[in-house]
Amino acid sequence: MSSNPYTTTVVYQFFNTDGQLLYVGATGNMLVRFYGHTSATPWYHEVATIKVQHFAERATALSVEAELIRTGCPLYNSQHSVTGPRAHTGAPGRPRGVEMEGERFRALLAERGVLIVEVAKATGIHRKTLANLAHDRGRTSRARAEAIAGFFGVPVKYLFPAVRGTSKFAVVPASPPAVERRLPGQGCTLLAGHDSQAGAA
Repeated sequence: MSSNPYTTTVVYQFFNTDGQLLYVGATGNMLVRFYGHTSATPWYHEVATIKVQHFAERATALSVEAELIRTGCPLYNSQHSVTGPRAHTGAPGRPRGVEMEGERFRALLAERGVLIVEVAKATGIHRKTLANLAHDRGRTSRARAEAIAGFFGVPVKYLFPAVRGTSKFAVVPASPPAVERRLPGQGCTLLAGHDSQAGAA
């Protein structure tokens, strides 16, 4: 395999801050292709990590690209994908994942006195992902939707109305830990509770 990037075909993978595979592509001119993404790809702001592989034979590169798409199920690919067309492009089909009712999420944060970073720590979901969801940007998986709703002890449909069917998961965590917050100028500690009735639809 040649090590010269100007005589090889590059297979590249875009990942977000959570390590989720966003897109897989192949190009003979990496600089031009990446410039095209930065100027014309509406979801490019989600890219946090880029992985590239160089191949001397273009046919090999295209084969690897197709296999990565089939096995990795990137969020925004349509060609070779088993999950349907890419999201955010106006293409027909339903984008993967479910959207959050950001206003309800923000209200729960305020009512419980909880910070996004605390939700992130308890659920394992990156705080930037939560921040995007809180402002009606992007989608997330059913499992993550369950985890977020479980943290607050509310039905998943309250925060994610598009979720279909009944919950396949137990509320996570079953007994969410109280968040200890020291009140300024006072000797007492406020515990942000998780009333299972609060915020229910």
